[in-house]
Amino acid sequence: MNSYSRAHITVRFTKRNCVPPPRRRSPKPSPSPPEGRPVANMWAFGATDEIRIADPRGTLLRLWSYLDAHRATLVGAAVSILVVSGLSMIPPWLAKHVIDDIIPRSENAGTKLAQIGVALAMVHIARAVLTYVNRYAIAVVGQRVVLTIGREMFGRLERMPMRYFERQESGVTMSRLVNDVNALQQALIGPTVNAAVGIIDMCIYVFILTNLNWRLTLMIVATVPALIVTTRVISDVLRVRYRRVQESAARVNAVLQENVAGVRVARAFARERTELQRFESQNRQNMGANMEAVRVQAIATPTMQMIAAAGTALVMWYGAAQVMTSHTTIGELVAFMTYLIAFYQPIAQFSEVNNVASQALAAADRIFGFLDQPIEAEKPGAVDLPPIRGYVRFEGVSFGYQAEQTVLHDINFDVQSGEVVALVGHTGSGKTSLANLVGRFYDPTAGRVTVDGYDLRDVTLHSLRSRMAIVLQETFLFASTIRANIAYGRLDATDAEVERAARLANADEFIEKLPDGYSFNVAEGGSRLSRGQRQRIALARAILRDPRILILDEATSDVDTETEVQIQAALDRVIEGRTVFVIAHRLSTIRNADKIVVLDHGRLLEIGSHHELIARDGAYRQLIEMQFAPVRASAEPVSVPVA
Repeated sequence: MNSYSRAHITVRFTKRNCVPPPRRRSPKPSPSPPEGRPVANMWAFGATDEIRIADPRGTLLRLWSYLDAHRATLVGAAVSILVVSGLSMIPPWLAKHVIDDIIPRSENAGTKLAQIGVALAMVHIARAVLTYVNRYAIAVVGQRVVLTIGREMFGRLERMPMRYFERQESGVTMSRLVNDVNALQQALIGPTVNAAVGIIDMCIYVFILTNLNWRLTLMIVATVPALIVTTRVISDVLRVRYRRVQESAARVNAVLQENVAGVRVARAFARERTELQRFESQNRQNMGANMEAVRVQAIATPTMQMIAAAGTALVMWYGAAQVMTSHTTIGELVAFMTYLIAFYQPIAQFSEVNNVASQALAAADRIFGFLDQPIEAEKPGAVDLPPIRGYVRFEGVSFGYQAEQTVLHDINFDVQSGEVVALVGHTGSGKTSLANLVGRFYDPTAGRVTVDGYDLRDVTLHSLRSRMAIVLQETFLFASTIRANIAYGRLDATDAEVERAARLANADEFIEKLPDGYSFNVAEGGSRLSRGQRQRIALARAILRDPRILILDEATSDVDTETEVQIQAALDRVIEGRTVFVIAHRLSTIRNADKIVVLDHGRLLEIGSHHELIARDGAYRQLIEMQFAPVRASAEPVSVPVA
């Protein structure tokens, strides 16, 4: 194999100089993703998911499948709630006994009242202890369920196909992973307990009230259907409203995320006012969605209170009449009214619980919609890829990002183990798409890609990608130390191995000059380093992985000549003995490759070495001559370099 970078001629195959053929018209939008949600439009400023009404029954049943794993804890909490509810029935009964039995007779009244006081104190202490137990138990279950769902969502995110990230805004995804999970968490911890206690209490109150006075109880029961209908209607409306709130909040998050990531672009083009207007527009939509929910809440609470007040008024009117006709006692009426107030008390809480539960159901619906998204397909029975030599073959490969648009057409060529292959062509010719198929970020729509004879669709993704490394043009570094970013290539690497990889990537010199050396925190995206420094850290990360197949996507673009020389020198050492795919515009990067693949609009035009392609006087030579055209126009004639 030839030396990879003897010459460092910084000539670019750029769109400006090459003047590629006219690009085809933009493709139609891709078909709607699962669940009927439309694909995001970047100019819609975050418009993504359409509002769909949650299926309460299906969502609750699915949520219960997570709670069922903690059945023993929930049963213990339920028993505790039942005992607490039973204890709460005792004070009104004791009040009735005091009014009807102790006060009229007065003998030993002091002793009896003292005993009742002690009994009440013990009841309240027992209630306090048991309330702590059930609330803590349910909070533990809620936190564990949220932890499980969060883990599943993140695991799903890690396995989402690349198409998901292309059509979904990162701010919307963040909203689901954070806001929706938090909404579900709030419902599972607090309101769930209140709702459970309230329902149990109401059932017990109905039983006791019936025993006290069934005629008065009938008046209360007459108001229950109105309460149920009101609650059901309000729940249905709120569920839709809160779905809209969460969707609008997701769009606000999307705008925020984009502005944080693109703050330099916004300021460079003096678009602060435009971005502020954009944010205000989304924020106002979010406020409007919240106000719609608030209006429903504002109607719900007084409506339910009016129903409860009507029931209470009927009981007071009829109960007073019964006392005056001696059909009931004063103590019995007092006890009945006390139980009645306690019976209606959860109704006021139900309004708040209903709001939180509606938010949680809408959030759970979005969460389960996220979990139902398709993941990267792995063929049933896929095998682990054994140690490979790195022989890659493209057999009749065609590919398109959408069904109606093909970006690669019947590609056929092979790459021997240890060869360096340069992918050349104008912007949009299919270079990156071809490289993406090697890493199986996408599957071909026709044909196959093999490594050492294995169809990539027949091997596990982990075993394939663990034998590869990629260095991208837009290098991404995590907000951590330089050592941690290099070690990301192999997490079990020692400090010595990390430093050796840095030396091979020509990164050790600038690292040692930093204030904390390898412990220097590069900040989010590596913003505290220059582009060339980030590229060398990324190269060191790839070196540490020791891959059999290495993909370099514009790894030396947009850096100065001195930095390019350093990166090229590092690449000379790295590529030895590996299969390397190089996507590049610079002649210095590709001229010494073993093979150069020339692409045009997804079709393979030529393949061969630099010398062979120059001799053919075809598309490759024309591309190079276009690069030298400006030089010829302003200076003496320059011959095309062939060595």
